Amino acid sequence: MSPRSPLLALVAALAVGCTAAPAAAPDAGVVADAAAALDAYPAVCGNDIVEPGEGCEPGPEQDPRCTSTCRIAPGASIPLSTGGREPYDVTVGGGQVYWTERDGGREVRRLDLDGTAAGVVDTGNDWPVAIAFHDALYVGRQSQRDVVRRDGATLAPACSGAGASVWAITGGPDRLYVSVYGNGVVACRYTSTAPRVIGLDFDATAIAAAPDGLYLLGTDRTLRRMSYDDETVAEIQSIPGANDLAADDAHVYYLTSGGDVVALPLGGGATQVLGNVGAGGVALAVDDGAVYVADRIGLAIVKFPRP
Repeated sequence: MSPRSPLLALVAALAVGCTAAPAAAPDAGVVADAAAALDAYPAVCGNDIVEPGEGCEPGPEQDPRCTSTCRIAPGASIPLSTGGREPYDVTVGGGQVYWTERDGGREVRRLDLDGTAAGVVDTGNDWPVAIAFHDALYVGRQSQRDVVRRDGATLAPACSGAGASVWAITGGPDRLYVSVYGNGVVACRYTSTAPRVIGLDFDATAIAAAPDGLYLLGTDRTLRRMSYDDETVAEIQSIPGANDLAADDAHVYYLTSGGDVVALPLGGGATQVLGNVGAGGVALAVDDGAVYVADRIGLAIVKFPRP
């Protein structure tokens, strides 16, 4: 009998090794195989399925902040549909965003901040043109020349317009402030509907309450700040092309004619552009997490992250 060939010897050695090795635990092998398969899942960005390795999907029914690489774009805005209603003024509070209608309708509309549960707030009035949220929703009425307070199902007078049409509303620390055509600013305590006129030597097209004072945007596009204590007014800086104001504890926000959403430090300073909503931007509001801009052309409320 001739000696075995090297190939036969190798086959024999492998056979002995296989029969001698202890059996592997089948469960452990299955887990390892499944994990490997999950890691190797063929992600396809743009197929409306968020697969392993993707952060989002950019399809029309998915996340509008998503980029073509299936990642959330830094500082991306989120449009909230108004259901085809053209917004005019906007405010936010109580987990909802509210807006008035540009066409002079009799409704204030609302939307949950997650984009669901749209509805109508019955103001029981004519031409709601300006809104603000403090402890409740405040609505400026064009025809009645006053402001009403909507708290749940309760509608009550909040502040008269001192015989002039309402231009803008904001809620200060202890007073509601109303800018009116030709009559400066009207102040009403939250516990009283009696108005007190604060005379100004300019018309304020927009106002916003901040911790350090009331910010006012004049028709000359100069930003001013009024002290809550003695009601003295000081110029901050010129902001050409600006319209509407909103404020938080660190910034005052405004829109430019080109649709830029701009943050300016309280008291003035270097500006920061948060994004652009286009030529349709007409009004903005702010809460703890975001800046909300009414887009009358896109028929949407666009949400931008705060700085």
